[in-house]
Amino acid sequence: MTLSKTSLIIVALMVTIASSALRGADVEVTKTGDRVVDANALTIKGRYGQPINGQAFQQNALMSFGGYQYVCWYNADRRVCLGRRKLPKGDWEVLQFADYRYANNDAHNTISLGICPADGTVHLSFDHHNHPLKYRVSSKGAATQPDQVAWTPALFGPIRNQLRKGHPIRRMTYPRFIVTPDNKLQFFYRGGTARVIHTYDPKTGAWSGPRGIVADNGYTNYHLRYGKDGRLQLLWHWRGTGQLCYLYTFDQGRSWKNNSGKTVLAANENKSVNTSDIQNVSVIKTKHASHILLGGQYMDSKSRPHEICWHVPSDTQPRKIKANWDVWRTDQSRYHHYWRDMTGRWHANILPTPAGNRAKIFLDADDNAYAIYMLNKTDQWGEMGMYFTHGELVIATASAESKWTDWQVIHREPGPFLAEPHFDDDRWKSDGVLSVYVQDTAEQARQPTPLRILDFKIDRK
Repeated sequence: MTLSKTSLIIVALMVTIASSALRGADVEVTKTGDRVVDANALTIKGRYGQPINGQAFQQNALMSFGGYQYVCWYNADRRVCLGRRKLPKGDWEVLQFADYRYANNDAHNTISLGICPADGTVHLSFDHHNHPLKYRVSSKGAATQPDQVAWTPALFGPIRNQLRKGHPIRRMTYPRFIVTPDNKLQFFYRGGTARVIHTYDPKTGAWSGPRGIVADNGYTNYHLRYGKDGRLQLLWHWRGTGQLCYLYTFDQGRSWKNNSGKTVLAANENKSVNTSDIQNVSVIKTKHASHILLGGQYMDSKSRPHEICWHVPSDTQPRKIKANWDVWRTDQSRYHHYWRDMTGRWHANILPTPAGNRAKIFLDADDNAYAIYMLNKTDQWGEMGMYFTHGELVIATASAESKWTDWQVIHREPGPFLAEPHFDDDRWKSDGVLSVYVQDTAEQARQPTPLRILDFKIDRK
């Protein structure tokens, strides 16, 4: 389905408004870097589109630590690769693991990267969509003493299917590594129909867990982040209903409270929050929503959670919406920014462009918000919906002063790009540089293309 003439006029008007806002904005974006990591990064052809490098549910594909930037991807030979460069302008050093070959064509099977600050270990988990765990870890000091280690595969141990000896993980999806306030590392994933968390002890190199959190029907998207107050916050959407749900913990995942502060999972309980408890955790129900909602989550300076997702606005009567999937096949979908205030009340603002693919949100030290996402350059919707292949990178912002009601586009990077953008949160926090992970569009499916890191400096006048 292509956009109707009326829809095209509306889109063109919105683009004109956004461009005017960009010209008159009090925010200046300067592109300061464009470095190719791999000229021949993998693309695939599967049910979920062509990208395998760069999906919204990857918690970390790009991160910085100890003066180095790290990136993970699959190359044209379908090998897991890990690169690093010394910031700000060092050359990429790349190691390729020859002992494993990605054999699927499923965009869920991404790579996640984690670094434990306490002992300098680098952790990788890769190639899962209800598959056994594939995990490997470096020797200690790999990231804390980067100039003293040889950047080769020998730095890492073998592939493991278990975190605890004698306890193989036989079915998992969406692995994510999270750094705790005391510089430990946690590992979160969907195990069958449950969401579970493990904790790594840097003193012993051993993992504890798993600790169950949420049991569901297996079709939800989750994000976790720690706030400055030490609270780990979990946001997700139930598939089909579009309900935005929220839990938080102050004890690193042993007990969990809902939006009103009621304990729904105690530390000594051997169970998980399940579908029957939805009335205890749900905070917002959206109309005309889909399970493909969650794009990104962030915590501001007051540990308030922010989320960006997309669905048809509640006051819009959608056209031809017969099933959940149709929501991400319509030009009527819009990005929504949800945020929770200090009283527990949730608010929503709508961004000024049509929806593209799943977006990321982040804030600066003054709590001004930013979003990055791809818009479809071809104006084609239809069967592939958000899995379009010719994306334009968009950077948008909203001010804390306005309570994030003044969203405007401040930069457009033409591309075309293939996947969903990722950014380096650690570098953004440390030196204010926005590093974005993108892959160029392929002329045809399965054709390798350059994987690039774009650097931007954002100045508010």
